[in-house]
Amino acid sequence: MNATPEQFTSVLKLYHDLMWANEIPGMNPEERGLGGSAQDVGFIQGNYAMVSAGPWMIGYSHDYPEVLADIGIAALPIAPGGKKATYMEVKPIMINKYSENKENAWELVKFVTSKDFIALENSTEGANPPRKDVAELPEFKEDPWQKGFIENLSTGCVLEPINWELPQRFITNAIQSVLYKQATPEEAAVKLYEELKKALEEGNII
Repeated sequence: MNATPEQFTSVLKLYHDLMWANEIPGMNPEERGLGGSAQDVGFIQGNYAMVSAGPWMIGYSHDYPEVLADIGIAALPIAPGGKKATYMEVKPIMINKYSENKENAWELVKFVTSKDFIALENSTEGANPPRKDVAELPEFKEDPWQKGFIENLSTGCVLEPINWELPQRFITNAIQSVLYKQATPEEAAVKLYEELKKALEEGNII
């Protein structure tokens, strides 16, 4: 553990204040439990002015071309004393050790990681190509949407290689408990710290 209850409190207080510090909340109270996918769709449908998202948003352009033709991309603001950074998602592809069809699986892996398939899939979904030979293709290199995200690749941060299922659940529960006024930021922070500490001590995270 390299965080403290006090640090968790400062973050959870931000969520609390967005919801409860002013007469008009910073979010629709009916949408406090929405996940990322619902937020993406809400943005495309014009319900939100901005949303934290990634290059996959271009995948909606087939159904909502007029929306994505009129949006911009901006990196998240940097807090005082902070440094420019963004979340980089890494999707590994693996063959199960106990698979009865390793040879067929290997053929499939080779196909879905090939230049032609990556170019097709990434152009459809909007992802930044993991292959340099695909990234150098004109349809990627000269595309404004791709450029907006590629410019931030150098500041990408990958999550630590641990089991994130429990931490994600604990963090989400802490945020929700504050947004729904089931706990104060201080109470939720202490509970979050104790949950993470216990899971770490019992070896359920690493």
